[in-house]
Amino acid sequence: MSKSNDDPSLSEILDTLEDAGDAEHVTINQILEGFGDRSLAPILLVPAMITATPISGIPGVPTITGLIVGLIVVQMLMGRNTLWVPQTIGKRGISKDKMAKSVRVLRKPVGSQVRQQNR
Repeated sequence: MSKSNDDPSLSEILDTLEDAGDAEHVTINQILEGFGDRSLAPILLVPAMITATPISGIPGVPTITGLIVGLIVVQMLMGRNTLWVPQTIGKRGISKDKMAKSVRVLRKPVGSQVRQQNR
C-alpha cells in the first residue's frame, strides 16, 4: 500500500492483507505493520467487508464482527492512529494459504461495489 496521505481503496486494503506475513504464516501484528501508522480506518473496513459476505449468515459472526468494530471505534475515540492489540492476540495468525483464500472471497463484494460506482 502506498505511504501517501490518501485513504487506501478497498482493493489496496485487500492487497495489503494478501501481502502481509512471511511465506507460510500471517500474524495480526504483521497485518498491522502492513497498514503502517494509520491502521485504524483500513482495519475497520475488514470486519465490515466480512459482514458483507455470505459468511455473515453463520450464527455469531455478525456479533463477533460488531464487537471488533466496537473495540476499534473505542480506540479511535481515544485519539489513536494505530490499532493496539495485546501481544497474545498480535502473535496469533493463520496460514498464508487461508489468508489468500479469505482475500479472494472478500474481493467478490469489493469488485461488485467498484463496478457499481463506475456506472
